[in-house]
Amino acid sequence: MYAPESLRAGYAIFASGIIVGFANLVCGLCVGIIGSSCALSDAQNSSLFVKILVIEIFGSALGLFGVIVGIIMSAQATWPSRV
Repeated sequence: MYAPESLRAGYAIFASGIIVGFANLVCGLCVGIIGSSCALSDAQNSSLFVKILVIEIFGSALGLFGVIVGIIMSAQATWPSRV
């Protein structure tokens, strides 16, 4: 019914979207949880700000890694040429 290349390309792009969505969902949860606890610790000891900022950056890097994996996966999709 459909060419195998078309199915592979469609599933690759679909999986790419799912991966980017879940990675950014996890990134948002991570930043929210870390941000809440870091705000409380910064209120108690303001000398921890730089260390807190580094932890926040590591938490938000998860979303960037998800986007990179999504780009790599969608780049693998090749549509068959019409003959």
